[in-house]
Amino acid sequence: MKATKTSSPANRTARKPDFNPGAQQSQFYTEPGVKKDFFKTIGGRTDFDNLPHVEPSTGSVSANHCHRSSPCAHLEDDNGVAMQNSPPSEAARTDSKLSDTHPLCRSLREAREAAELSEASLGIRVGLTCQTIKRLERGLGSIGNLITVMGELKVQIADIGPGKTLPEKLQKRRIKLFLTPHKLSTEAGISPEAIRNVESGNGTLGSLFTLLSVLAPKAKLTTPKRPAVDPVDKADPDSRFTPPEFMDAIYDAFGQIDLDPCANDLSTVKACRRILLSEGGDGLAACWNGRFVFVNPPFSAIVAWLEYAHAQWRAGHAETIACLVPIRTDHRFFHDTLRHQADIFIVRGRVGFETPSGKKQSNFQPLVLVVFGATERQKARYQKAADGFWIDRVADTSK
Repeated sequence: MKATKTSSPANRTARKPDFNPGAQQSQFYTEPGVKKDFFKTIGGRTDFDNLPHVEPSTGSVSANHCHRSSPCAHLEDDNGVAMQNSPPSEAARTDSKLSDTHPLCRSLREAREAAELSEASLGIRVGLTCQTIKRLERGLGSIGNLITVMGELKVQIADIGPGKTLPEKLQKRRIKLFLTPHKLSTEAGISPEAIRNVESGNGTLGSLFTLLSVLAPKAKLTTPKRPAVDPVDKADPDSRFTPPEFMDAIYDAFGQIDLDPCANDLSTVKACRRILLSEGGDGLAACWNGRFVFVNPPFSAIVAWLEYAHAQWRAGHAETIACLVPIRTDHRFFHDTLRHQADIFIVRGRVGFETPSGKKQSNFQPLVLVVFGATERQKARYQKAADGFWIDRVADTSK
């Protein structure tokens, strides 16, 4: 019969007590010897963020627990979707380092503001979240999203070299400097794979900025030039107000204005409800509810306002929407949509807009009144009250 080994009372007394997480926690963190032995059991790591998590109620240890202060506790992808338990990549750390300093980020924000678009309204137009737009303006996110936003804002990164697209320009610039991906990798400090990703239109903004610092350090974002519609007040050409004598025909033909989504404190337009930028309002993000909406939008962002007006009318939020804008037959939206779905009134002569200083603007651009949802009675009354003429709609034969 095999003998069983028993322990004497003395041995049982000297035996090391079992580890109790709840009872021993304070001793565990205060005794250097115990802490040192514990670190050896987990591979010598001394990072408290990587310590296993102990459940006080059960004493169980979770090896995959992520400490709250760990950088992997909460991350988001380029679309603002939360990602858990993913340590930050090298590219993400590079993004964070450059986010507040790179001039291209500031130029991107300035281009959006020049177009009178909020982060939310720009995101709606390009199919991205507001958070993604904010991240791009901090230098975070993907090159693909940057290219999409630049296309919408009609800006581009200049002073790189020839090419139709940003990736093509970067690749041609690298070849012109006789740099292979491996050689450029050594100079820029990023992997050849990251370089290939950038040249294919993928990768992160951190990788892009790193490559630009080597290939084209003087690269800059060219912002859209707003037309100088007011030679008297060039400092703020978009601050021009519809004169009362022009509005008389609007009131007579269309009646009371329920909403002015592009209002100004100094404007004389009479509307039941106004959306003011000075009060934090955004006419390109709000719902245009009402029977009749009148818009005199910034001339620097005409197409954006016309497209939004068309969308609000199609959605049934407003019965009739009238937009006073310069005629833009060079834009595809005029040919694809306006000439088929809107009634357009050609305004004769020049409209003398008012400025914040009280002076009249010498507007050099021909104007039209674009109306969505106009009735025949409204059109007839406006033709009688205003100087100009309606142009006939063109049937859409593409459908």
